[in-house]
Amino acid sequence: MDQRYAVIPARGGSKRIPKKNHKDFLGKPMITWPIEALKISGLFTDIFVSTDDKTIANLSRDLGATVLTRDPNLADDFTNTTEVMQHVIAKTFSSASNPWIYKIYPTSPINSVVVREFVKFTESEDFGFSVSVMKAGLPVQRALRMSSSGRLNFREIENALRRTQDLEAMYFDAGKLYGGRRAGWLETTSPLLSSPRGFVLPDWLSFDLDVPEDWEMAEFKCRNHVGK
Repeated sequence: MDQRYAVIPARGGSKRIPKKNHKDFLGKPMITWPIEALKISGLFTDIFVSTDDKTIANLSRDLGATVLTRDPNLADDFTNTTEVMQHVIAKTFSSASNPWIYKIYPTSPINSVVVREFVKFTESEDFGFSVSVMKAGLPVQRALRMSSSGRLNFREIENALRRTQDLEAMYFDAGKLYGGRRAGWLETTSPLLSSPRGFVLPDWLSFDLDVPEDWEMAEFKCRNHVGK
């Protein structure tokens, strides 16, 4: 049977929402939710947390995760998490094996139901990547550009008079779950550039956490779903 591992890249720095990876979310530090969901799912051989932050490290250990100290040169604002994944994988996993490896962001208040569904979806095909996506709430084909003088023009003029129900559904990277084989992770610059399959998240998980105002809305959406 294939082994399966989870990696949570969780550095300490965050400018727009300070300490958001362990900020209180519905009564628990945020990173608690994905770690608990992964453990409840019972699907993972081990859960790794890559961090440069002592608070995150201590929380993760208390929850039963294996903590990997992040190299300082991989903990700045410019390092992407694929580089972090490749560093963890190269140091942790033997080249003789090719397990499934999942990246889960620490700001993902998922539950075990979503974890199981995502793993089943990912491993239904034995190649490539799967990524979690959220459906665009508005038809992006009818987006407007605003000039420096404030005048508006359609970005795609051919769609200006089309009915919204006739436009193709569009999706965005949800920034929560990514899955693929060890070899794939080491070869890619980003799962999103590797023609991944998209796993559409439920509405309650479809949000970004970019500014403080997003936090309360996310708590409202997740309140009846996390911890399962």
